[in-house]
Amino acid sequence: MASGKAGSGKATVVADIETAPSVRGEIGPETVEAIVRERGEPEWMAARRREAWEVYRETPMPTTRTEEWRYTDLAKIGWQDLAMRDPSPPSPAGSRAEIPAEIAAAFALGEESAAWAVQHNGVQIWSEVPEELAAKGVLFLDFATAVAEHPEILQTYFMTSAVPPTFGKLAALHGAFVSGGTVVYVPDGVEVELPLTVYRWMDVENAALFPAIHS
Repeated sequence: MASGKAGSGKATVVADIETAPSVRGEIGPETVEAIVRERGEPEWMAARRREAWEVYRETPMPTTRTEEWRYTDLAKIGWQDLAMRDPSPPSPAGSRAEIPAEIAAAFALGEESAAWAVQHNGVQIWSEVPEELAAKGVLFLDFATAVAEHPEILQTYFMTSAVPPTFGKLAALHGAFVSGGTVVYVPDGVEVELPLTVYRWMDVENAALFPAIHS
């Protein structure tokens, strides 16, 4: 791997995408630790991220010679230019009326659904869960809230039986930089007949978002 300085001052990377242990830029252990600090994540979550990073670092990048990736050339992705987190997280919306107009206009918020959520650059800015669902024990949470308030649900499944980092290099990258996403929990014996709807909006240039969905 060779690196140099571009005119913008950003490191540029020339690498063998198949064998390089990592592709620099914001993809690195420093960013993993920054995400943990910024979100105040518990130690178990920090440990899962670090473990996933080590798997990513040690796993070869898939190429078009790999059956599952034969039609996708990952070497064309500008990995060193990806923004792995939003430096200025969006503000929450206190009600549906406070959702930014350009976001609300893009979503069919009038469609029938059991519950709603809107995530902006990986941050949930608004959600609406009917009281009757909450009273039955149904959880419809953004990933960050679930990590903080319901670790008993995520610790069992996140990056364990549900797509572990060893599934592949990009699965490990997802585990190290997971951002945004939704956790749905429906207790035994409870039925939710209508869909639960999450809309995601991204407007950060070169953003890389790794949402997790667990149910």
